[in-house]
Amino acid sequence: MSKRKKWWRRGVAAASIAVAVAAAILVPAAKGQAVDSGGAYLVGAPWSIVGMSTWEIFWHNSQSGQTKKWYMRHNGVFEQQDVDDENFHLTLIGPPWSIAGVGEFGMSQDKDLLWHDSSSNETQIWYLGSEADAQGVPTTYIVDRRFVTDESGQPMIIGLPWTIVAVGDLNHDGTADIVWHNSQTNATQAWFMDPAHDGSQIKLRVDVVDENGQEIFIGAPWSIVGSSDIDGDGHADLVWHNSQSNATQIWFMNGNQIVRRPTVVDESGQPVFVGAPWSIVGSSDIDTDLTGDIVWHNSQSNETQIWFMNGNQIRERKDIVDIEAPPPPPPPPPPPPPQVHTYTVQNCDSHATSAGAAFGPSKSVWVNDITGNTGFREMAVLQGFPVGEQCGVGGFSPQTFVFNATAGHTYELRVIDYAIPPNCTTDSPNGCRPLDVTFQGNAGGQNPVTAVTG
Repeated sequence: MSKRKKWWRRGVAAASIAVAVAAAILVPAAKGQAVDSGGAYLVGAPWSIVGMSTWEIFWHNSQSGQTKKWYMRHNGVFEQQDVDDENFHLTLIGPPWSIAGVGEFGMSQDKDLLWHDSSSNETQIWYLGSEADAQGVPTTYIVDRRFVTDESGQPMIIGLPWTIVAVGDLNHDGTADIVWHNSQTNATQAWFMDPAHDGSQIKLRVDVVDENGQEIFIGAPWSIVGSSDIDGDGHADLVWHNSQSNATQIWFMNGNQIVRRPTVVDESGQPVFVGAPWSIVGSSDIDTDLTGDIVWHNSQSNETQIWFMNGNQIRERKDIVDIEAPPPPPPPPPPPPPQVHTYTVQNCDSHATSAGAAFGPSKSVWVNDITGNTGFREMAVLQGFPVGEQCGVGGFSPQTFVFNATAGHTYELRVIDYAIPPNCTTDSPNGCRPLDVTFQGNAGGQNPVTAVTG
């Protein structure tokens, strides 16, 4: 979004934390930077993954309040950006506010942040944009902040036992929706957000229902851990995990209704069971193949791993790595060695035979690289020719000059005599009358005035 909109906040929507933080590369507290250049990227507390979208992963620091975005290329991090405020200043937000999800609510194609306040029970959307700051540095910044409102435009105040568990476009209208779960009743509810209000106003609230249209109640040890369009049908799906059996299940959705509920299986088609210290931290189309993937994090090793999915089956598992700066392109192959040509110039001109003109003591040799379109360039001035020698008279007093030619190029050779017309000194092959020794041919070939080539 190239044009920033004026923003507003009602009350203290997000208090800054008074902690000095450098806008630098994401560095985990315990593990330091990436193990090796191009190796597994190890990031842990106080940083945690708080949401993701197509080829982007968002992290938040619970101590500093800093938010950072990773740009992904398959399983590699190729760029990191801080989330700045409307004035391109680093923004630090912490409790009671927390990021509840990431989705494309509106205004631009950039993904937006959904925040929730556990004290006031307000929910707010940060609409994000991307452009270069005054120094030309690519930046992610807040374009606008809006509170989520109900169908009539009044602020929505919702808290426990309801919590936001997922963000995704369930009804395939191009606007992210908000999924809530009730820890007491085990109901799951979808808020379909209105595109006409940039996704900040509820259009419709519906309970999630099973394949038969009946309301479904699922609770512990199952929990919703992510949402993305895993089967590529345009509707966001819900990812569940069982903390006791360590099974993972996908609810393939059509709006608020379950279409089918398969268990996640490994590359060979067998059910896969993964638990602590691994946990699912989100789901998104990380590799941009139009189907969602599942992202895991290990709280002990601080590894982050992506399960690239084909429906409910794992297609590939890759640790997130730190991508080095792209290697420089290989140097171009060396040019072929120049071909050295020796040309012999005689003091002979057919014009002189008929006109009886005398020749001067010096000759200027010009060469035009026709293939390279260089035009004529003076390559040598030969001295010591006998004055007055004519074609067919005397020994012609030959002299030679040498120049380097590119193989395969076609050259034109021209020799001019500075005495024709008398006192001619113009440095141009057409400025003086040329002698009849013009040569045109490929480098390395024969020509009328060449004694040898080497």
